[in-house]
Amino acid sequence: DLIESGLVSVNGELARIADPSLRLHHHSALSADKRRRLHARAAEVHAGKYPATHLWHRSFLHPHGQDGIRLIDAAADLAGSGDPASAVEFAERGLREGGDPAERGRALVELGDALVRHGHFVLGQHYLRRAGSVAEPHLRARSALAQLRAAAVVDHVVDDALVEEVLPGIPAEDAESLLIEAARYRLNRGEL
Repeated sequence: DLIESGLVSVNGELARIADPSLRLHHHSALSADKRRRLHARAAEVHAGKYPATHLWHRSFLHPHGQDGIRLIDAAADLAGSGDPASAVEFAERGLREGGDPAERGRALVELGDALVRHGHFVLGQHYLRRAGSVAEPHLRARSALAQLRAAAVVDHVVDDALVEEVLPGIPAEDAESLLIEAARYRLNRGEL
């Protein structure tokens, strides 16, 4: 009944109060102890069946744990399935926790790319910027391509500086894709 009435929304393994302000109101009305017990119970219930939801609840029980990268990976999956609001919640939760900086960069590029691919360009730019400079050449190319796409939509520019900076250190196939995408945006803008 709650789902049919629209009070609760479901996306994959996630079910939650649909209205964020109502969800925040209910959450803030609970005592810290009650919230902790609810997270413990939810982590236990979701442990085997829904790993991302399990991680989410566990992160409230063990802040500053080592699940940050896995939470950001889950955020990328959520963004890819069309749930940017949940993706942001998982990503921000994951960013609070530790983890290898290179893996964190990879996860943030995947998240930013997924957001851009699903039309959430500003959010995608945010997480791509937070990824920083990534060392792996293919990943650097993927980040640049997503940044190029986002800048073309948000800022209405083709970021030539980004393309020129990334080209020398990426594989030839990735360089070709990046140059084709930049040319496509220039053609659409009537610049070529």
